[in-house]
Amino acid sequence: MAIPHSIGKYTVIKALGAGGFGAVYLAEDPKLNAKVAIKVFSINDVELAQQATSSSSDVGRVLHDRFLSEAKILRQLSINANIVDVYDFGEMDDGTPYFVMPYLERSLVDEIGKDVLTSKALEDLPANEHPRKLPVQRVVQILKQVLAGLAEVHDAKLIHRDIKPANILFNARGMAQLCDFGIVKSPDSIHSQSGVAIGSRNYMSPEQRESAKHVTTRSDVYSVGVLAYRMVTGTLPVGPCDDPIVYSPEIGEPLNTLILDALNQQPNQRPADAGELLRRLTAAVKQLEVNKTEYNDTTYTAVGEAPQPIREELRPLEEKIQHLLLEHGEIPENQMTPLKMMASGLTLTEPELFLLMDAVEKRLASQLRPIRHFFGLVDDALIQQKGKLSDFSVEHLLQTGKQAGITEEKLSSLIAKRQSLYIEQRSKSIKKPRKIVLLVLGILLVIGGWWVANRQQTVVEDKAQVVEDTLDAVEEAPETPEVITQQLEEIVMPATPTYPQIALIAIPGGYFQMGSAQDETTEMPLHPVTIKPFQLAITEVTWNQYQFCIDAGDCSANIRDEGWGRGDKPVINVSWYDVQTYITWLNKQSGQHYRLPSEAEWEYAARAGSASQYSWGDAIGRNQANCDGCGSRWDDRQPAPVASFAANTFGLFDMHGNVWEWVQDCWNDNYQGAPNDGSAWESGVCHRRVLRGGSWHNVARYLRSSHRTADGQSNTYFNFGFRLAHDL
Repeated sequence: MAIPHSIGKYTVIKALGAGGFGAVYLAEDPKLNAKVAIKVFSINDVELAQQATSSSSDVGRVLHDRFLSEAKILRQLSINANIVDVYDFGEMDDGTPYFVMPYLERSLVDEIGKDVLTSKALEDLPANEHPRKLPVQRVVQILKQVLAGLAEVHDAKLIHRDIKPANILFNARGMAQLCDFGIVKSPDSIHSQSGVAIGSRNYMSPEQRESAKHVTTRSDVYSVGVLAYRMVTGTLPVGPCDDPIVYSPEIGEPLNTLILDALNQQPNQRPADAGELLRRLTAAVKQLEVNKTEYNDTTYTAVGEAPQPIREELRPLEEKIQHLLLEHGEIPENQMTPLKMMASGLTLTEPELFLLMDAVEKRLASQLRPIRHFFGLVDDALIQQKGKLSDFSVEHLLQTGKQAGITEEKLSSLIAKRQSLYIEQRSKSIKKPRKIVLLVLGILLVIGGWWVANRQQTVVEDKAQVVEDTLDAVEEAPETPEVITQQLEEIVMPATPTYPQIALIAIPGGYFQMGSAQDETTEMPLHPVTIKPFQLAITEVTWNQYQFCIDAGDCSANIRDEGWGRGDKPVINVSWYDVQTYITWLNKQSGQHYRLPSEAEWEYAARAGSASQYSWGDAIGRNQANCDGCGSRWDDRQPAPVASFAANTFGLFDMHGNVWEWVQDCWNDNYQGAPNDGSAWESGVCHRRVLRGGSWHNVARYLRSSHRTADGQSNTYFNFGFRLAHDL
């Protein structure tokens, strides 16, 4: 197949590779010089094509449909950070379909070398391509990420069938992502059951080598076992072979046993699926305490060819973005409008502006990393010391920054900017609703103003009036904003707080239709549910609120903010088990009985009396929430500070987007047999728990009030958080 000059709006640079049923090209967006990978449908091996499908009639149509299915599968699964995304989809002039993915230059092959089975093959390889093993910490890190992505595949009732090093790519943040879903199998698929052993033989299970008809999720588990063995030992488990612990004693018996179980020749003796394998891996790592020295994701930052130069007329915009990033660590909110105006004058669309910002950010990654880390330290100190840094703190920050290679002059400037920003935000909080409302709600929580059950029907109206009166009083007060804020905080918080105050709103009881009659099958059937009055936190639990538990030693300190800052942003990277630990600690400290909301309570509160897709209507709109395409400054970049957007009718913030929120319920594929009294569904697949609301990283459809998903109880991700409920 001749290399096309262009595909859609993209200029083709070169062919990256081809398989039996498709070709992949390196291309670029001519407007931004941003590189992408484009997969184009083509039948390159007619004999293999005929063998690979059970259809005896129109082989081309069957494989064409399978290609389209791959694009749909990738788009469906791209909610998971460990599965490669699909940017675009289209057809060439002759009707040939293609889809566009990020161009990820580095695969696992670059870390572990190529597979060889003979000494002659080894001699023929350049030294830098020789097979090699990885440190156990790195093996664990990669396995966790691969299994997190594969668990999403298995949960969708799909089987990957081609897990191998070349199909594990790394993005600019060093995160592993599964790719190549062209031979993925659905258990009920007719055309994928030809009997031909499809996949990469070195990583196939015995049953997959025998026939494609026999593959199950346990076949993928076997492939992951081969992958783990290969990373630990530097060799493939071919024929009689030693246990992996012989090659790497440091892996310990738990991990050794786990790898051998995954490699069991009998499918029913292996872990059932990726989710079970991930849970067992987590348990094995805890036994080894490997996580104490686990590699940071930035250790293996992608290294590839230098980025292509930006188009000359875009240079001023690029330089402006670069200056803002190096000066502030991120693009300040008040600079987004000027940037959009500059972009508009250069005929750049808003998505193209964000793509350019991402490109500049990736190019500056090594310079931004220490700056962002330093900002996080400064912000934490400012929060703890209420904006007034002690001399000791400043000196400590300067020393820390110097160790990161930042000059003292630059450090002093950065501290001054962050302190100025902190004071500015505090001052604004007196004039604008977001932070002051949180303080006011905290006061009302303490005095019990919204805890009176017999006022449930008028709670929304009363609440609005109380907040309005309080805000008026604050704005008319003669004291400076900083003094008022400090006084309010002293009212809300005890002199030496040992646990956070959680601002709750009373949610009136009622009746609603839960689920959807026309969207996803997991949301069906639409069914009536009665909700008893209860209380729900007005925001997701923040880092500030979670830090109390970390400081007390009850919650793990090994929790990452991904360099996005803490403060009043929602806590992330927490598992369902982490949440239960936090609730147990908080209840013990406060004497209260906090809990997670049930799935029904959550949807009832999110709808806030509406029957539309979102609480404000059927369209996502602009700047209503934080998601991929919501029109906010945080879209698909990072979580926003809680309460950055308007509250719903019940007074709840961020029920749509920002971070996924754990609820109490076990996972069930649909609502057949679900409770109708608003209680949590505590039966079903209880090693997986329900998540609601979508996140900053997801497109709008995942933010719908009825949308639901689930993940393993012990799994953590950079967009998983929670909010608390309380009984009246």
